[in-house]
Amino acid sequence: MPRSGDYIEAPNQEKIEFLRTKHETGGALSEVRVRFESNSAAPPAHFHPNQDEHFEVVRGAFVVQLNGESRTFSSGDSFDIPRTTVHSMYNARDEHGELIWQTRPALQTGELFDKLWTIKRDAGETRSRWTWLHYIKAFSSHQNEIILVTPPRPIQRILFLLARMA
Repeated sequence: MPRSGDYIEAPNQEKIEFLRTKHETGGALSEVRVRFESNSAAPPAHFHPNQDEHFEVVRGAFVVQLNGESRTFSSGDSFDIPRTTVHSMYNARDEHGELIWQTRPALQTGELFDKLWTIKRDAGETRSRWTWLHYIKAFSSHQNEIILVTPPRPIQRILFLLARMA
């Protein structure tokens, strides 16, 4: 269970620092500072069925795919992604990028981030080398927080079951 001030650093220098968690905000929000590797790979397209997100770009330039439309946000910009909006993003610069990332309500987002970055750290791999199995392991118990657009949901359910067994 992450607390404010906790952080996890992956081998590729990506880092997540917990600024405010559901415990400090009474469940209202989860807030993290995330450092992305340079020219990072985008995660699979996904959406959050029960949460809204707010981002502030601290450093870098992030290409954000929102419902199939591409926009770029740079240092000093902020943007919102409403719940159920299909999206993905990556750092498009040759230097690391940083975001302040709020998720409302918090739900189990802190635990999801903790699991995701721990898998990344323990795998010793960069996101660009991640396989679907890594994402499935991270997301299998967090369907209230995140849903992948592909593969189809029935296949995801089978993969989630297999990931829990592994």
